[in-house]
Amino acid sequence: MLSLCRFIRDRRMYSSQDGSVSIYENDGSIGRLRILSGQAMPIHRLNQAKTGGGTEKDSEIMKVVFDTNVVLNAAMGRPGHEKAQELIQAVISGEISGIVTANSLTDIHFIVRKRAGEEKARIVIYNVLSLFDIAPVDGDVCLTALSTPMNDYEDAVLAVCAAKEDADYIATNDKGFISVKGSPVLALRPADVLNAIRADGE
Repeated sequence: MLSLCRFIRDRRMYSSQDGSVSIYENDGSIGRLRILSGQAMPIHRLNQAKTGGGTEKDSEIMKVVFDTNVVLNAAMGRPGHEKAQELIQAVISGEISGIVTANSLTDIHFIVRKRAGEEKARIVIYNVLSLFDIAPVDGDVCLTALSTPMNDYEDAVLAVCAAKEDADYIATNDKGFISVKGSPVLALRPADVLNAIRADGE
């Protein structure tokens, strides 16, 4: 259905029909990982925030923070991956702006490395960095998270990061996160975020 890929400088990433993703450089392929199902699709969309080429329309785009479990579901084909992949497609197509927190990167790397090895874990991280904006997790975020009424500190850190990024939603599969009271940003399942995107586009 989609590919977690895009052109970045002289590196090109494509997803083949079998769902493998490759990074190609001038000297050829350097790695493959079964990550997302779908047809090869080069992505040319540039991140306006990073290039400085944003427009008024870009500033109004819906912002969604992705919990680690959503990225992992999409990348590893775990249960719930279909909606997670569809939500990532919305990032690729420019319908929404996707954000992950800096500490999610190390969690993603650790879990993928355990299953698929170091090289493939780095490919996943490269893809995530290519598609998503990265929200910093600093001392101020960590301190603010302590003062929220949320019992799960890890979720509180994510919620505070989302608030600092002016995010509209947090996409997560964590039922406890979704039902918790006191989060500064509404946490929803990927399917519900997709519904919100469609409603916003009407």
